[in-house]
Amino acid sequence: MFQENDLIYYGNTGVCRVVEVGYPPSKAPGKAGQLYYKLDPLYETGMIYVPVDTPVFMRPIITREQAQTFLSTLSDVKEDEFTSQRRAEMMDHYRSLLHAHSCESLAQLIKTLGNKAHRFSVLGRHLSAAEQEYKKRAENLLYGELAVALGLSTPEDAAALAGPALCNF
Repeated sequence: MFQENDLIYYGNTGVCRVVEVGYPPSKAPGKAGQLYYKLDPLYETGMIYVPVDTPVFMRPIITREQAQTFLSTLSDVKEDEFTSQRRAEMMDHYRSLLHAHSCESLAQLIKTLGNKAHRFSVLGRHLSAAEQEYKKRAENLLYGELAVALGLSTPEDAAALAGPALCNF
């Protein structure tokens, strides 16, 4: 169980601070007597109330040492080799990388879609809106976690550190 002030990675929201562990306000939905986390997303607005036994993915954020090790091996991340002629299969695959909730899978998704965007730009084409959204979401999640783990001011600072290693062009 997480404690107040813990920094956690929550679902597809990303880094949140546990503000409180307790019972939700009387107007909040939920089972009476059920413990909730009150989460404050670091890079989004609003508060999240979630039962402590939620099926939504939660984990502690990576440590500074893990972030530094990750950055040192980032250029070794390979572009994803999954291909399909069916758009729905590709979107399901991208979603599975996003929902793996690991820095490695997020980096792979960013690298894959970034390189695809570059290849497409040479041909005068663009990524689909869905692909652009998956790439942006992966960047927000990865750079947000790296920024917190490394004590950086903003996710943009983390992007400046990680971004060059994610481009093959």
